[in-house]
Amino acid sequence: IYIPLGGSRVAEFRNYLNILITFSLGGLWHGSSFNFLLWGILTGTFISIERFLEIRNIRILKFKYSGLFKYVLVIHLYIITWNLFFTNSVKQALEIILRIVKLEKGLPMIHIETGIYVILVSLIFHLQEEFPEKFERFKKSQVYLIPIISIIIILVMLNSSNRDFFYGEY
Repeated sequence: IYIPLGGSRVAEFRNYLNILITFSLGGLWHGSSFNFLLWGILTGTFISIERFLEIRNIRILKFKYSGLFKYVLVIHLYIITWNLFFTNSVKQALEIILRIVKLEKGLPMIHIETGIYVILVSLIFHLQEEFPEKFERFKKSQVYLIPIISIIIILVMLNSSNRDFFYGEY
């Protein structure tokens, strides 16, 4: 969708519109409800804002660990929008988000292993991308190692008693 719309080879603000359209349709692809559309709109907006600030070289945060803070902030914003994926209505998602912001007690975490597996796989991919010099000695084996680890984790998740695995309902 993004490339046929012109991708990033168009005027700057048209590029932001292309991102927004792509993520909005991507949200609807996951499900035909307002929750998924809103997720796509928010994600497209976040990415467009980030790109706008990067292109304009605007640095809102200027302190020693501002890069780390920005990373943590973006991850948290993105994770919070995932409530739209796993709730039945926007109202329910907003109630959960409000509970998060207020640091209120939520539902007990059942099948926490899914989250742990996702974090581990994400961490493996992120660390080897972010710090390639630290993983130099694994350079040759990473072509095989990362996909094998990912497949093993997915198989463990599919065989667990957890049926909440995203796209795992059958």
